[in-house]
Amino acid sequence: MSILVGNDIAKVIEDCEPEYIAVAYIGKDWRKFIKNPKKLKGVIISPTLGTNPKAVSELVSVIGWENVYFLDELHAKVFIGTESVITGSANLTSNGLSGHGLYELCTVSKDNESLKICREYFDDLKSKAITSYPTITEKKERLNELYSLWGKAVANKMVVSEPSRTKFEEFELLSNDHFYVSWYQTADCEYSPDLEAVSDVIKSDIHFLPTDDIKKNKWVLMWQKTNTDTADKRVNPTWLYIHDIFENGVKDQGYEYTSVAIERNDLEIPAEPFELTSRVVNALKLAVENKTNNKFFIQSDKEVYDINFAQQNLSGLIHDMKAIVINVG
Repeated sequence: MSILVGNDIAKVIEDCEPEYIAVAYIGKDWRKFIKNPKKLKGVIISPTLGTNPKAVSELVSVIGWENVYFLDELHAKVFIGTESVITGSANLTSNGLSGHGLYELCTVSKDNESLKICREYFDDLKSKAITSYPTITEKKERLNELYSLWGKAVANKMVVSEPSRTKFEEFELLSNDHFYVSWYQTADCEYSPDLEAVSDVIKSDIHFLPTDDIKKNKWVLMWQKTNTDTADKRVNPTWLYIHDIFENGVKDQGYEYTSVAIERNDLEIPAEPFELTSRVVNALKLAVENKTNNKFFIQSDKEVYDINFAQQNLSGLIHDMKAIVINVG
């Protein structure tokens, strides 16, 4: 057994080429320390604040949901290769492995007994993780929750979020409330006193029905609709991050969309779900107008736009958009 500190930890992990990893947290730079991620056969992480949800999505894209396990209470850190095992205090993050963040200490062992004990311990943790999150659906739901927790932490500067562009082709929808999709039209409304009091910090806003099930720390993909119920070709869709919601934000009599979601200019925002390139913008505008999606995302047959109804077909919209991006470009 050898003692490792500082930069030596990352180098030995790289040389180990781990097949099994159990760590509390995984960070956005995890690929810097795992040179051959396709060799990974199983990774257990804690899906709690400290784990970067984007890193989890990237990991899943490489080794699949069936090889990624969630265990909330996980605190151990172990990297198991075929010929060596590293244990200690370092997570799979830059803070843990760069040698310039936290002060970490690990050990590396190459004897068969240590490998056997650590592999048995990994299997025990894996069993506990499967009990906690037995299905891929449950893991996706938990990751979706982690994205919201992470976004809240970014907004309040508890964690630093560097821009991370996700290509639409690589985006995986986690649930029907992963983000919201809503059209809008310009309207001159009178704000409530509470909303007026923060008007100086409103970067953008969008209005919803009081019955719409919207939550803070979520993204809205908003696009402008014409009076003929088509996507306005002159205006590109944009992302809005919901920092706050004012349930009675509009005072106008007879105006149905009185719940106002705002993005603030005095708070940070996390990375958007995916990048709105010209191809993706075109795909969205075409997809919302097709026969199936029109029913959900334009709702011409309804007097008001119901976001709860729309979100039921979010997976269908994403599917159609990806088909358009691939076939039309």
